[in-house]
Amino acid sequence: MTLEKIKEHLRKLREKMEKMKNEEKKWMTMEKHAEDAEKLKIIRKSSLTIEELQYLNGINKEEIELIKEKRKGETGGNDDRKAPEKA
Repeated sequence: MTLEKIKEHLRKLREKMEKMKNEEKKWMTMEKHAEDAEKLKIIRKSSLTIEELQYLNGINKEEIELIKEKRKGETGGNDDRKAPEKA
């Protein structure tokens, strides 16, 4: 192989690598958006207020379950609170 062909081949490889890096960034961004949407869905389904979320951010799962059970007991097992509407 001549030097020119090798250089051309390397140039093409670098172009492909750059395209693949851009594609990877795009898919990573889409993955992050999908994860955020899943988290938001869970938050809305649980009907938690912002204050409750801030509080829960610092406690473990067992404590969260105790709080949920306590809430069910206070509402007679019928918690009709709804998540706030999206602005």
